[in-house]
Amino acid sequence: VPGNSQTLTGDGMTVVFSPDRKSYSISGSRQITRVRPYWLSGGSSSFYQSSPYPTSVSRTESQTVGTLRVYYNKNGANTSRYFDCSSPDPGTPATTTTVELVQTFEDTNANVKAAFGLNNISYPYASGSWDGFIDHCRTYGELTSRGYREKYGGMGLVNYILRYHSGYWQTKDIWKTRHYPFHAIKEGHELFCNFLSGLGFDDQLGMVSYDSNHRIETVLDEEDENIPTVNISSDPITTDYTALNNLMKYKQANHYSSSTNMGGGLKDAITLLDEHQRIGARSTILLMTDGNTNTIDRGENTDLPSGWNWDTLLDYDGDGSGDYYTSSSNKKYILKKAYEGYQLGYTIHTMAVGADADTELMAAIAHLTNGHFIHVPGGSSVSQMEAEVEAAFHRIASFVPPARLLNSAQ
Repeated sequence: VPGNSQTLTGDGMTVVFSPDRKSYSISGSRQITRVRPYWLSGGSSSFYQSSPYPTSVSRTESQTVGTLRVYYNKNGANTSRYFDCSSPDPGTPATTTTVELVQTFEDTNANVKAAFGLNNISYPYASGSWDGFIDHCRTYGELTSRGYREKYGGMGLVNYILRYHSGYWQTKDIWKTRHYPFHAIKEGHELFCNFLSGLGFDDQLGMVSYDSNHRIETVLDEEDENIPTVNISSDPITTDYTALNNLMKYKQANHYSSSTNMGGGLKDAITLLDEHQRIGARSTILLMTDGNTNTIDRGENTDLPSGWNWDTLLDYDGDGSGDYYTSSSNKKYILKKAYEGYQLGYTIHTMAVGADADTELMAAIAHLTNGHFIHVPGGSSVSQMEAEVEAAFHRIASFVPPARLLNSAQ
């Protein structure tokens, strides 16, 4: 390739490019923390240096470098310098040139905020700030390790919001996004509502949600005019599948709080059926989760009922030995509530989605109550497994016995 090397100097540092601008060396008196070449063809890559930071770095790239950005420590501050190497082009005869640095940028949160013109623009949500977002992109270790440090795009913003400000009272728009694994729970709920509607059996449906707390869902009344109003408080178990779907559709992960009080949710489901089920109905609960039961209501008794036998109640294969056991008080509590529901005549089917869901516990609850267990593994959505999930719903529907005929005295 014709042409000579190109040398750029400034601020106690020198950069020398090879004639084809694929190799370069950096040397000087500064501690180099990061090197980021911008390719002549577009795009860039970042190469972080480890402490103790070197004062010289040499690299050979597979692509032609258009601009090289060097980050280094100066007077205890992380400072970036831009080395302009836009000419000569590879293959063009040139003499060795020396140029001064063309731009200086102190790499601080305040300067990044000013560079994006955000000083006079309010952060759009109730909780969080541009300063917090910028600091997250600059300092959060998970972003750095994955090559996203100082990338201030939508992915970084969503990561910041979900990690620190995911409550509905903090960031109200998260329900619009597909954040997994919770979105798979919403898909499963919608598919179930659509399934019952298409089945045409006039099965009635109610909804309970649980987190650190739990509640029977009956009302949706938000200020956002794009969110429909729902009020089924007078008839919390209903055939209005659209209303039931909307109660879930506009929820987000951490909508109320962040923990998983599965036992409390099951307790409310049993109460809902006890108080509002149709006479003669053979009631069923579909318990769905994307996590682990990690809290219970204060003061609840977690002791299993008298006569509880793991080998009898949780023997999946009939060999006389139990296939599930736990010493966790939270898990024992939900097994206790599930068993109470089963003794009241309620079958409990379970659906676990995502890599963090406790599939063993969910399978145990289904077995204990003569129900079916549906598993949507991590990395999958319900829409990707729609045929399998819908087939499971068909099994659940066929499993429900017919309603009992009662005389007027009963």
